[in-house]
Amino acid sequence: MKCYDEQLRQLQAQCARKKKLEASLNELRAQRKAYADRAEELRQVLSDEQADVQRLEGRSLAAFFYQAIGKMDEKLTKEQQEAYAAQVKYDVAARELEGIERDLKRCEDERNSLWGCEARYDSLLQEKTLAVKAAGGPTAEKLLQLEERSGYLSSQKQELQEALSAGNAALSCADRILSELDSAEGWGNLGSGWRRTAYRSGQAQPSGPGAGFGGNFTDAAASLQNRAGRCDD
Repeated sequence: MKCYDEQLRQLQAQCARKKKLEASLNELRAQRKAYADRAEELRQVLSDEQADVQRLEGRSLAAFFYQAIGKMDEKLTKEQQEAYAAQVKYDVAARELEGIERDLKRCEDERNSLWGCEARYDSLLQEKTLAVKAAGGPTAEKLLQLEERSGYLSSQKQELQEALSAGNAALSCADRILSELDSAEGWGNLGSGWRRTAYRSGQAQPSGPGAGFGGNFTDAAASLQNRAGRCDD
């Protein structure tokens, strides 16, 4: 059994390493996006600064203007300095992005080399379990007890999940009933007020208990009672 134990330890270490690499890959991908966006932003700034220098060095209106006022050298030097600073910033961001790309490639290669280690671990563990059972003895008996206990707990977990699902459904149904009862009670109060106003003004006469808004309230109550019955089912 020692050969199983050593292989299982190695595979377990590989699984842990693969999990760590996947976390590193997620972080590196986020960093790559941030640096790529920053590099693109700085590249645009560099392009604009270089365009300013080229306009002053060429035959542009800006060049003519600064030559006319005697500040051509001063303006050109300023634009060249700004272009140089933009170039430095862009180069730094580009190098950082290249470094992240290298780290990302290295992590992906190592992660790919560990692909399937979880399945190999589960398979070897199952193989060891069968070998222990076949050998018999106290260890095999303990394994059988653990498997029986695991099966029982799995069954209990499923029953609890089903009970929780049924309880949530019943709670949702009760909430709907209470909400509709509140709505129906509001209609009943509105109906009573309407009837009192109508009686005073002589615009309506009381009729049977099922008439007007009172009838609506009775119908709503009957509907809610039927819904409650369906929820119990």
